[in-house]
Amino acid sequence: MRIHRFSRSMRVALVAGLRVLAFAHPASAVAGKITVGSAKDIRLAMTAAKPGDVISVPPGEYTMGEALVAGNSGTRDKPITLRTRGETGYAKLKITGDSGVGVRILGEFWVLHGLHIEGNPDATLDLIQIDATRGGSALQMMDCRVSCCKEYLFKASRSREQDSDDVILDHCEWFDCPGTAIDLVAGDHWISRARRTTSVRSTPARRNRPAGWIGDCRIGRPNPFGSTPE
Repeated sequence: MRIHRFSRSMRVALVAGLRVLAFAHPASAVAGKITVGSAKDIRLAMTAAKPGDVISVPPGEYTMGEALVAGNSGTRDKPITLRTRGETGYAKLKITGDSGVGVRILGEFWVLHGLHIEGNPDATLDLIQIDATRGGSALQMMDCRVSCCKEYLFKASRSREQDSDDVILDHCEWFDCPGTAIDLVAGDHWISRARRTTSVRSTPARRNRPAGWIGDCRIGRPNPFGSTPE
């Protein structure tokens, strides 16, 4: 079934309304436009990614095997983007390995746009994990679907001594998890907008919200991105 995701004009309008899209950048800032069409090429492109790269994946299903790693870092002006190509359908990245983690964010300034990330319901403990102890922070997810795990669909930071800061979750859907949708162990400057959470035990940590589409949820200063900590 073809699913029409948010159009480019709708997305621009939403971003303009928020005024907090730290990673927005002109086309001239893009260092490389890379189109990949296989699980192997997705993994290789992520490994070699450099600031400003835009990695486009055609809609369809991709069996990724073990965890994907976003290890390199973009910059505030030139983030690294992994996205579904076009405006309809999703690139579904299926994590089938038994390592316990689906996608590890070890770098800064990554954008995930229009993806469906699916874990192994029997083995994936943390489907998306920002590991601040290794430098992971400054992540933006737009119009994504995240599903299937044993404990957490999204886990931020692996210790209370290291923070995962500067995160935007914009129009994302979280579902099919017997545990928690989002677990924020330590972090500041988070914005979650228009979230849909279904078939999970609980909604994000530190928030007591019902299932269904939910409006803005902020942790930290109202307009944190691009600012300097006081």
